[in-house]
Parts: sequence; C-alpha cells; structure tokens
Amino acid sequence: MNKTTIITFLFFLSFQLFANDVAVNYSLDLYSSYKTIKIENSFIESHDQFFNNDLRFGLDLLYKNSQLIMRPRGIFNLNLENTSAINDRFFFDELYFSHKFTDSFELFVGKQSFQWGPAELISWSNNVFHFNVNSRSFFYKEEGRNLVRVNYFFSRNTSLVLLGEMFNEDLNNDSDLSISEKKFDNTLLAKVETIFENPANYLGVTLSTSRYQTKNLGIYNNFELYEGTSFYTDSRLSLNQQYYQLKDNASYFSWVINEKRDKLEGMFLGGLRLESSVDFRLEYIYNSIGLTSKSLKNALTTIHPLNPNNQRNLKILNSSGREIIGEHYLYSSLRIPNLGKSDDLTLFFRHLYSFQDYSQTFAFLLEKNISDQTVGYLEFEKSIGKINSELRLNSVSSYLLGLKLSL
Repeated sequence: MNKTTIITFLFFLSFQLFANDVAVNYSLDLYSSYKTIKIENSFIESHDQFFNNDLRFGLDLLYKNSQLIMRPRGIFNLNLENTSAINDRFFFDELYFSHKFTDSFELFVGKQSFQWGPAELISWSNNVFHFNVNSRSFFYKEEGRNLVRVNYFFSRNTSLVLLGEMFNEDLNNDSDLSISEKKFDNTLLAKVETIFENPANYLGVTLSTSRYQTKNLGIYNNFELYEGTSFYTDSRLSLNQQYYQLKDNASYFSWVINEKRDKLEGMFLGGLRLESSVDFRLEYIYNSIGLTSKSLKNALTTIHPLNPNNQRNLKILNSSGREIIGEHYLYSSLRIPNLGKSDDLTLFFRHLYSFQDYSQTFAFLLEKNISDQTVGYLEFEKSIGKINSELRLNSVSSYLLGLKLSL
C-alpha cells in the first residue's frame, strides 16, 4: 500500500468520526478526445493519432473550520498507430487538508497546486511550480506538489504565505522536474502581497531558497492604467541557479551542469491586458540563462540520431533548468466569448514567437456549450519555422476534437 493510499484512508477515517456534521461537495468531469500530432524535423518524422480519456473527480469534505480536498484523476491514452502503446495513469492532482484557526491564520498540508501572479504564460516569481511546455494546451491542468503552507493576513489587503515542499523525496519523486537527472529539490518560500485601494492594483514579493543553495528574489505586480487596461510584470533574480550548459568538445557538444554558480541571473515578463467584450494579452519574456540563436543550433546537434546519447540529450534539452529554452519571446492571446445566435460559442487564440530563430506557434480553440452538462471543443495548433527551429521541433501541427461531460 503506497503512502498516498494510507494518507487518504486516514483522512477518511478522521472525517467519519464527525460524519453527521460534514458537508460534502463533489464534481465529475470527463474529457474525451481524438488527437493527431505531426512531427517533422531532421531527427524524427511521425504522424500519430491518439484517443484520450481524462477523468477528473473532485470531492470536498468540510467540517467546521476544516476541509479535506481530493482531486483524483485517471488518464487513459491510446496510440491508434500502435495499439500496444497504452499509457494509463491514476493519481491525485490534489490531496490536502486545511484548517482555519482564526480569520487571519490558515494551514494547508498535502498535495496542492498554488499559483499566483498576473501573467498568463509563465510566473517567474513562482519557482515551486515550474513552466511546463504542455501548459500551452488549453486543457492543461497543473498537478500539485506536496507542500506545507501557511496563510497569514496582516489586514484585509496584506497577506503572508509561507510554504515548504515536504522533505521526503519519495513524496515528490513522481513529479516532473525542471532539471533532468537531478534529485528532488526542497524549496522554502515566503510571499508577501499587498492589494491597494483599487483591488486591480497589487504588488507581491517572494523570497526562496533550496537544498542546492539557490537564492531567489521574485517581484510581481499589476497596475490598472484605466478601466479595462492593465500593465503587469513578473520577474525573478536568482543566485547559484543550477542548469545545464553546452560544453564544446572540439568535435562535438555535450551537456554539463554549470560549475560556477556565483552569478546573478535575471528573468522578466512584462505584459499588457485589455479587457472589454474580449480579453487580449501581450507579453514579452526574457530569460538571461536562455540559449542564444547560435547556442540553440549547437544544442540541436546533441540530439542528432548519430549521437549515442541523443535520447538523454533530448530530455536535458527539454528540462535543462532554464524553464524555457531561449532568451527572448513574445506571447499574445485573445479570448472572444458569447459568439453565435445563442451566445454559446467561445473562441480562443494564442501565439508564441521565438526571437532565437524566428519560429512561432499558433493555437486556436473553439468551444461550444451543447447542454448544461456537455461542452464540445475543437483545438488546432500549427508551428512555423525552419525544419529544426525551436517551436516546431516537437510538433509541426496537431488537431484535437473532443467533449467535456460534467456531472
């Protein structure tokens, strides 16, 4: 019996003692879809079709000032080109207990997702939940981390959050890491946030450290220029950050962990948001440890089929400790709700542009409310650029047709 099962059983047992006073809320969503993905570069050429079922269950048990939150999830993914390649997984997106001691003091313990910041693409000030390339999908859902978190409110507008990842590596070893082949890195973080007289204006500061002695200072803010128009930033300064860098071996390149880490690195995002009948965002992203155009070309040589370590190098390229591979990006998104005669259509657009090699990705989603419990959706993504360019390396195009059923 694994630890998650034991913890779940103990939580259920404790709440059964007070069953008569426990309030129960639940939800059940099934995402069922058909998807095609085309990959075409100098190293890989494939065109795969997938049938996917993603079952997301939510159960909230509330007793006085305590809550038990459970978000079990089951994924079944079948490759129609290779029916023996079945990928199924059952896990908890979230499983945590919370207790409100006073109006100012709350405690949360367990697997939980905790996000902040005004940006849509990436939150640099949050170095607990790292950027995931899959988060560009409209249906991506962040899996929680095993945290102990304390919320304290100095006043209605000023709050303090203290959080730490649990110190048992076994609890987090199934989570995706931002840096390949490195052990789980415990992080301790403090966040202070102040909301000003206009609730659209706020400022947050984060301080964090990790077992590998990385020190981080994060700052995020949102400022409403005038009604419906906001400017925001999200940034981080890091000292002693670990990441892979390219080593020139005369005849070939390889990946090594940076040895001299006493350098201060900077990451920045600046954005503009326009909200009216539509919702538009424009974001510029900078990453001081990102690969330049020349370095990116050299990095691609490490995943050439003739390289005996190409599979290992591909994992490192996608999880090099940089969060995003390159230095400079431009991101935009547009959401248009209430389309059609019955106002039951919503249209989404996303665009990401890489200044490293001028590659870009366009994403489109059409969502239609079929009934109170059913939503249909069509997603299309297309990447443009040279054959081995950054944003079309993992996918040239993809299509997705699916339904969401809610109970």
